[in-house]
Amino acid sequence: MILRTPASSDLDAMCTIFCDEYAMRYVKPTETRDDVRMRLERRINLERERGYTLWTAELRDGTIIGDAGLAPLEGTGPLVEVGYHFAEEHWGAGYATESAIASIRYGFKTCGLDRIVAVAHPDNRASMRVMEKSGMTLVGPSTYKGKDVVMYEARQSAWLAWAARG
Repeated sequence: MILRTPASSDLDAMCTIFCDEYAMRYVKPTETRDDVRMRLERRINLERERGYTLWTAELRDGTIIGDAGLAPLEGTGPLVEVGYHFAEEHWGAGYATESAIASIRYGFKTCGLDRIVAVAHPDNRASMRVMEKSGMTLVGPSTYKGKDVVMYEARQSAWLAWAARG
């Protein structure tokens, strides 16, 4: 899997993910094609402005399987969150953990961030497990866009030491 800059040509593949009610049940209501188009445009602009975004996740054969990367928490920051969304048929294959680790590493080593957070719906055990396997630690209950969530964090020095252990 590679993470690459989003492109407008990703629209059809991303619609299959973000318009899937089951896949997005913990994240947000189902989106329309126009919503996904605007989402892609925001991500392209975010990478230009900040050097990071939620990148398109693509298999070596060119199949788009989701997105993953970094974004300002709740769209505005100042905290930066790591996030990932994958098509249901690719769940359980380790892509979320792989992409979360790569994104956190990039945030610390390339972007110079000191802290990266992640949030999940309290019932989304799979996402919380990804956060734990990615070297993040539980902060506790929080709110995100007005909803109850659990928050995890990675602090640069502690996370880089965790990653060096292998």
